[in-house]
Amino acid sequence: MAILTEHGSQRDLLVSAFTLSCFVAVAYGIVRLLLVGRRPAGLPPGPRTLPLIGNLHLMPTFKPYKVFAEWGLKYGPLYSLMVGSNPLILIQSHKIAKDLLDRRGANYSSRPDLYILSELASRGLRQVAMKYNQTWRQIHRINHKILNAKAVRAYTPYQHLENRQMLVDLLDTPAAHKRHIQRYSNAVTCQMVYGFRTTSWEDPKLQSVVQIFSDVCTLGVTIPARLMDCYPIFQKIPKRWLSVCREAMDLDKRCISTFLGRWLEGKEKVLTDKAVPCFCAGLVQAQKDEGFSDELASYIAGDIVEAGSSTTSDELFGFLMAMCTHPDVQRRAQQELDAVIGTDRLPTLEDWDRLPYIRGCVKETLRWMPTTALLVPHSPIKDDIYQGMLIPAGSAVVINVWALNMDPTAWPDPHRFDPLRFQHDLRSEHEIATTAELTHPRHNYVFGAGRRLCQGMHVAERSLFLAMATMLWGFNITTPDPRKIDTEDLRGGLAVVPAPFDCHVTPRDAKRTDVMRKEWKEQQEQFLDPITKQWARVPEGLPLSTYSADALPKAW
Repeated sequence: MAILTEHGSQRDLLVSAFTLSCFVAVAYGIVRLLLVGRRPAGLPPGPRTLPLIGNLHLMPTFKPYKVFAEWGLKYGPLYSLMVGSNPLILIQSHKIAKDLLDRRGANYSSRPDLYILSELASRGLRQVAMKYNQTWRQIHRINHKILNAKAVRAYTPYQHLENRQMLVDLLDTPAAHKRHIQRYSNAVTCQMVYGFRTTSWEDPKLQSVVQIFSDVCTLGVTIPARLMDCYPIFQKIPKRWLSVCREAMDLDKRCISTFLGRWLEGKEKVLTDKAVPCFCAGLVQAQKDEGFSDELASYIAGDIVEAGSSTTSDELFGFLMAMCTHPDVQRRAQQELDAVIGTDRLPTLEDWDRLPYIRGCVKETLRWMPTTALLVPHSPIKDDIYQGMLIPAGSAVVINVWALNMDPTAWPDPHRFDPLRFQHDLRSEHEIATTAELTHPRHNYVFGAGRRLCQGMHVAERSLFLAMATMLWGFNITTPDPRKIDTEDLRGGLAVVPAPFDCHVTPRDAKRTDVMRKEWKEQQEQFLDPITKQWARVPEGLPLSTYSADALPKAW
């Protein structure tokens, strides 16, 4: 009997110990779970968090750049949000942006987890969403060897030709001005990259790029996509069970089909001596030197077309809005054009130094209408301390570009469009972005920051200048009632555009109309096939490739 009692006591002790262990484990799990969403000690200040969700319940869906700007006034120019389990650090100071993303660019050169956008929708090959790794560095190095500031000037004839078609398209169907601007922007980049022209808005190749870019930008900011990043455990769920994963994988198939097809077509033309000067010609040389796959090459080329097509056209829509709402600026710009150019010819890129007010229009448009209102998140590779505050490795660090550009301490009366803000600044956008000088702050971060600076910004700036100069030379841009235009209403996802507004584009006079038609006719007769409207002959001296095997970016 004593033995049985002893065994029973041991069994009871074991049961009690097991029960206690289970209780402790469950309690520990609950405590750990309740800590999810809590702001870790040392992070920049921010709004109060809730268990599990952090600040997810506060995240704005309408004009987020304005809401974030208001929070910055309350919590400071460097504040944090907890997006589920992940810290989101917001920057709303020129100095902090320069200190962190530019001066400490080596540490802030990566991206946070972007599972849907990068891994599923881009097979890890879309540079803008890629973490800082060997492949990213290879892409950056190759792009610099082909698209550096000196090299892109070789593509000036492409910009001039597409600009002349845009002007005549505006004469023929002015109500479709947005489509004509999009075609211009896409045609310049497609010629530079692949060597073919986008001759009309209805071109299937243009439509595919527009749709893919729109879908990428939209999908990347959907609530399901954000949740997959906020709670990585969701990434363990079978992909076929989640519609957002199925959409992302379908988008990936469309991307690779479009990008790979175009790349292989361009590569074949280069190898058979049928190509016109283009980026692909340099990319073929780079592939021989470095041995990367056709799949990667297709994304290198495709990313440039995506970015180049959207940035230029979106900024030009903002410029049209500025002209509609600031007719005094339009009149002054036209006075400069009339004095310098006259009425017998169109402006060209060679007029850059002679048109400072138009250059100011370019810079002011980028400040006044930032189409990247919230910069794609950077992510520190290792923990960083700034002014006593912790910025953890892997966190998302976002510049509120709109807030910086509308900061009244940096830009008096910031909602006024005034190109004279830049009358003494003769630097290019790239020079401004990479300068160490703080007396003249960067007026925009639309083209990115640090090592994530857009490598095609030289082309974009020149295309913007040419379009603005020629449209103001040839047309009046008006709206029936400027008061009905909300200049702060930007629509979209990762990239934004002004909300639709009433805009009329009308020729200034009959003589200018004749000049625009004459110059486009001469361009066609001199360079284009009369049937296909593709290049039959390129200008003399235009190199097939701008690839330079010895060119390296400063970061290297």
